[in-house]
Amino acid sequence: MLELAEKLSKPFDHVRVDLYNLNGKIYFGELTHYSTSGMMKFEPSPFTFELGKNWKVEPQYWINK
Repeated sequence: MLELAEKLSKPFDHVRVDLYNLNGKIYFGELTHYSTSGMMKFEPSPFTFELGKNWKVEPQYWINK
């Protein structure tokens, strides 16, 4: 499962991979790109922008090759 999660997450700088092992079979749940569904509040609020400055969203994530 760890190897599969590493492969699925490789193109992204931040993602949670949900996998489930049920009776020896691995099932894929989802890829989640935002912690706490993007609803977490940062204190002090200007920290939100400071953190965001460090996250580079690369267009190649969405380009079909």
